[in-house]
Amino acid sequence: MNAAFENAEDGPARVKVSTNDGKLLFDQQLRKQQIDNAKWTNDGNYLVMVGRNSDGHSPWRYIAAIFSVAHREVRVYDDTKTNEPIISSEIRCEGPDGVELTAHTFKNGKYPPDDPIKVNYSMSKEWPSLKKVQK
Repeated sequence: MNAAFENAEDGPARVKVSTNDGKLLFDQQLRKQQIDNAKWTNDGNYLVMVGRNSDGHSPWRYIAAIFSVAHREVRVYDDTKTNEPIISSEIRCEGPDGVELTAHTFKNGKYPPDDPIKVNYSMSKEWPSLKKVQK
């Protein structure tokens, strides 16, 4: 699989995913998001993209968007459920579809991004609960 990104200067990123032989699987703008980093899971089934809100809100906060090859769509990790917002563009993949991101915990009374924690996800387990991206 191949992925290409175009970050507009003052707007959303465009994501294009194609097979190794050039067949286009996905081509869409991600509303209000720019891509700072992206990695395929080790099994090649998910593309994890991390970036900032292109509107400039909360400069310490990142958005994690995931493309599924099987579903041919992008969904977004909803950190409002855990209250552990993503605060770094760093992505580490482990196991077949495991992903480690850096988040913030509000448990110690510190402001973001001064209290980082590592959070781990299995993309195949998380996929059903991820928020669908509006086209």
